[in-house]
Amino acid sequence: MLIENEIEIDAAIFAYGKGCASLWNLMQSYPSEFPQAVISCGTIAEYYTRIFLRSKHKKSDVIYGKANEKAWDIEVITEDGEKITYQVKSISFLNKGKVIKRLVKGFDKLIIVSLNFEFFPVQVYLFDDPSIFFSTSKIRTMTIPNPDNPRNNGSKVFQFAKNITDEFNEALI
Repeated sequence: MLIENEIEIDAAIFAYGKGCASLWNLMQSYPSEFPQAVISCGTIAEYYTRIFLRSKHKKSDVIYGKANEKAWDIEVITEDGEKITYQVKSISFLNKGKVIKRLVKGFDKLIIVSLNFEFFPVQVYLFDDPSIFFSTSKIRTMTIPNPDNPRNNGSKVFQFAKNITDEFNEALI
């Protein structure tokens, strides 16, 4: 027999499972709207990023990369045929250290999306120049700034990033 806290935990797990099942069904019904991957905070961040990029590039094709593409997640193909590739990295409320890992060379721009408990973006950063990650510094891991801790400004590389949270979230409304 379950005790009271176990009943509450079971109910939360059931609600979470229902939400995942609903999202999975939508991913199957509208496959072009989602990256072809398992449900994760990364999938959700890429979904939001594609909406943002479509709002910025209204006359362009904004498509997800294939599941086996390691360097980039989303490609923008402008009406003049220019291709801009975006690597999307995500951090969820579950990642207490707010550490981004495993950058792979081969993208044009990097967008980092931090998601809250409701999986909504609360911090979004854009790096326009990936060379800072792959030149002599070889930055492959970084800590994002923590808005809840004013003493944690994140890794020094964030001095080269643009905080685009407001613009990003306006595209989602």
